[in-house]
Amino acid sequence: MIEMVQMRRHGAGSAGPSSGKFVVSALPPGESAVQSLSPSIKVVIEGEEIHEIDGRPYVVRPGQMLLVDRGPPSRATVRRNQQTLGLCIYLPSSGNDGFDPNLVLPRAILQSTDSNSLGRLIADYAARLHRGRGDAQLPATMMAQVSASLGDVLSSAGRSIGALDVKKASTRQEIYHRLEVARALLHGNIDRVVPLDELARSAGLSGFHLTRYFAAAYGAPPARYHRTLRLERAAQRLRVTNLAITEIALDAGYAELSAFTHAFRREYGCAPTAIERPRKRPC
Repeated sequence: MIEMVQMRRHGAGSAGPSSGKFVVSALPPGESAVQSLSPSIKVVIEGEEIHEIDGRPYVVRPGQMLLVDRGPPSRATVRRNQQTLGLCIYLPSSGNDGFDPNLVLPRAILQSTDSNSLGRLIADYAARLHRGRGDAQLPATMMAQVSASLGDVLSSAGRSIGALDVKKASTRQEIYHRLEVARALLHGNIDRVVPLDELARSAGLSGFHLTRYFAAAYGAPPARYHRTLRLERAAQRLRVTNLAITEIALDAGYAELSAFTHAFRREYGCAPTAIERPRKRPC
């Protein structure tokens, strides 16, 4: 049976059952030991947690998820004057050999929750659990969905790492980690243009190398990748809301309607006015 555990204080974590476990946490400042007998996924919906894995710190903030392969215990820290709300999912350990070794992945991968359907699913579930809206019958269904989706997420990460033109595997993994930091910044700022120098600083790379590696890993340079994200959200809002097109353009980081229309037409082959809007209800 899948366990659903509430965690309100720090301590030494226990190993999850072979069927898997959900840990819903609301933690004050302090440190916890984290067992890693099976792969796990951690999201934070409020505050931030620092997970030290194999000697390296990973700072997990809202909008991010940390994928961790099985291995030695790690340490989770909540800084002074902070409190975090989060969810950790321990996958079933029976028959689970961890991450596919053929993918040459690092043991821990930090990603934006908005970068794939698995991240969005877990972030939404974590928020509902903390609002007291988690269906008691849902954990088994959620665990099945997470287990089924994780392989695709890891395969995608493996392809991105493999696409980097760097000989040493550990260097490719380090560059990928920095690229994911930059990608999370783009996903977290859909309402504005993120300058290349700001993005490069966040990743600790030069603008030239960031652009080159980003395009290799994700199929488009940062500016085009981010423009597509902003236009996708704008197109969705056009389809499901009655907001004025000028307001949707501003929310997508376009100060001028003409610039938004030009970018939209180039992306979708039609003007924003061609999108069918929802009908307004009669008074």
